[in-house]
Amino acid sequence: GTDWIDGYFARRYKSETVLGQLMDPLADKVLVATAFIMLIPLGRLPAWLALVIICRELIITGLRGIAASSGIVVAASRLGKLKSIIQYLGLGTLIFPLDLLPLPFLHRLGLAIVYVALVLTIWSGFDYFLKLRRIFLAPSDTS
Repeated sequence: GTDWIDGYFARRYKSETVLGQLMDPLADKVLVATAFIMLIPLGRLPAWLALVIICRELIITGLRGIAASSGIVVAASRLGKLKSIIQYLGLGTLIFPLDLLPLPFLHRLGLAIVYVALVLTIWSGFDYFLKLRRIFLAPSDTS
């Protein structure tokens, strides 16, 4: 939610930094991973599902960080952005307290949304991996 706001002001006042570009998505990943982990003991999310999503996030974020340290920026793809939106929707639905509004179907809906997010997570992870593989395996210009 606040990503758009802080990004807007950083661009408007020309105060974007490489550190900010790396840390902002990393903070998002930590928040999402924490939410997924906390849903496991509540019985709202299977541990394996959270593990697959978190592992993908760690691997791709790590590879993007390595690329960035070499001066190569791999921007977020549309598929990656869609994946994030669906993850947030699923998490928001699963976190919603049922005692606030008695909607018994809500958590089943949230789990279904997270399964869609899982497919997008794997798909976008594979897409990023292929892009990053081309970057890492490209011949260097050190002649």
